[in-house]
Amino acid sequence: MKRIIPAFLLFISFTSLIQAQILTWQPENPIPGEKIRLQFHMQNSILAGVEKLDALAVVFNDKTIPGPFQVMDLDFVPDNAGFFAEFVVPKDANLLQIGFQNKIGEKRENNEGRGFSIPIYKTDRKTLAPGAKVSEIIALSDAASIVGLERNLDKAYSGAKSLFESDASVQKDPRFMPYFSRMAVQKKDEKLIQQLSAHALALQNDKKVDEEQMNLAYNMLEVLGKKEESMALLEIAKKKYPKGKIVKNDVRVRFNKEKELDKKLALFNEWRLLPALPTESVDLGNMAMSLANLYAKQKDWANFDKYFSLMSDKSRQAGMLNSLAWSMLGEGITNEVKVEDLEKGSAMSKKSIDLLQAAHKDAVASKPYYSTLKNYQQGLEGSIDMFSDTYAVGLYRQGKYAEALKYQEAACEKNKFSDPEMNERYATYLEKAEGGPKAEMTLGQMIADGHATQAMKDQFKRLFAANNSPEAAAAKYLSRLEDMAVAKKIEELKKKKINEEAPDFTLKNLNGETVSLSSLRGKTVVLDFWATWCGPCIASFPGMQKAQNEHQEQKDVVFLFVNTWENGENKEKLAGDFIKSKGYSFQVLMDNDNKVVTNYKVSGIPTKFIIGPDGRIKFKSVGYTGSTDGVATEVSQMIKLAGEVKP
Repeated sequence: MKRIIPAFLLFISFTSLIQAQILTWQPENPIPGEKIRLQFHMQNSILAGVEKLDALAVVFNDKTIPGPFQVMDLDFVPDNAGFFAEFVVPKDANLLQIGFQNKIGEKRENNEGRGFSIPIYKTDRKTLAPGAKVSEIIALSDAASIVGLERNLDKAYSGAKSLFESDASVQKDPRFMPYFSRMAVQKKDEKLIQQLSAHALALQNDKKVDEEQMNLAYNMLEVLGKKEESMALLEIAKKKYPKGKIVKNDVRVRFNKEKELDKKLALFNEWRLLPALPTESVDLGNMAMSLANLYAKQKDWANFDKYFSLMSDKSRQAGMLNSLAWSMLGEGITNEVKVEDLEKGSAMSKKSIDLLQAAHKDAVASKPYYSTLKNYQQGLEGSIDMFSDTYAVGLYRQGKYAEALKYQEAACEKNKFSDPEMNERYATYLEKAEGGPKAEMTLGQMIADGHATQAMKDQFKRLFAANNSPEAAAAKYLSRLEDMAVAKKIEELKKKKINEEAPDFTLKNLNGETVSLSSLRGKTVVLDFWATWCGPCIASFPGMQKAQNEHQEQKDVVFLFVNTWENGENKEKLAGDFIKSKGYSFQVLMDNDNKVVTNYKVSGIPTKFIIGPDGRIKFKSVGYTGSTDGVATEVSQMIKLAGEVKP
């Protein structure tokens, strides 16, 4: 039986042998199509004691469509040593990575950051399966987070360079070369960019070049930013392959850039007349969605339905309908707006739920390659609950209070009534459907749990005063409940307090002034990573503004909003215009090369770090907590706790 993870590629070190065996497998050198037995040795793992092992396999292959890997669930069964699973290696596999989802505290088993990789061999059980080395590079970068590892772009880049120089077979690989070109651009390696550009031009000028290789050369030049050369190649392709891949993809690119509906429609029709590509279904769905959105803005529902029906992804269809319905229904129940499309919006909302339920029923066929079936189904279930929240708004506006309450309750129960904004609507429906006393009791519990908005607190005071005692008593009781919620939050935060090094940085703000973390030593620093396209970031900003306002007199507390992963070319203008349009008084720093966000190992935004006066990270908070008050309270309490001496 094989010891953990052989170092099967010369340029990879993270798969080195370690003493304690956590995962072993049999046969030792698996080949495609055969069954292997995976043994998880419980006594050697940080997961010792778990009653159920939740695991997945990332199966890498040589494909580009639908993706370079597939993610599958693994069913581990308890045995005397811990757990075992049996798994049939897909016939096109060249590498497996195993990930375990369980956590002990904040840690999950990932072999101390090395991961669990299983190389796949040819039938001789000595030679690696074709494409295994390319898959290992992708495993280090694009797929690392799926199995709980940190992306190691430096090692992936080093490995890719070594592979390019040592293995001529990858130099015409349509999976590897555009990927490698993108890495060269990310690393700003001008020497390599020029080398790859020359390589692409050599492919283009080869007299024996076929359409596939010409397409590869074109893709490389596009990725490398060689616009003049890629346009010249496009003209050659138009003459040589007038209905080929390059021409069709160029029409799609021009479609995406076009703003005018009539011109966009003409490009779409031109694109559909050309021969189908392997990406046809995805491209058709994206383009049809774009046209449907434009027709929706014009309220041209006949044409909307025409292009909407061309989308094959039910979950994307559902998401589009939910977004439209939310807007048409007034974006909630508190907005004083005239809802003109109540019937249409409600019908769209209901259809979005029906589509998600259909996708859930057909999940095996519809799941994306980058997700396990279980995770995909769970995601669909979460979306059904969220979309039920939208549908309940339409029912409420139609005066169907009991039905609205039923859908809202289902939505709130999924997240254990932890979303304050959804709870606010639930409490409103509850009062309408079942009366004040029932709503008052429920509101009191939600406030005590710390999952209430200000509107819910006002509703509680009104109901408490009407049902029990004068306003003063209600306010006093409310204050006690809020104190209980804050105390509960403090205890939760104390358990999450950390004491890690905060990487120093120097960035410029929107005024061109330089700000460094080291210059703020002795102060508590709130670091918020965000981007203008990030919905949860934007949703959290009112709470962040409230928190900043509460500490504006404290000179030893500094709020810094680091704009990162921003799209577009003039990132400063995008960020500055957004902040100005919303009236926020934030100090924005520009992380244009994404170096700081990488150094802080951020995997998703918004992510906030609270750095104590000693210059060390005391708290890390990912995502949006669901309400303005919730964000402000959490940040304020983290600031307070960050100043304490003990970690």
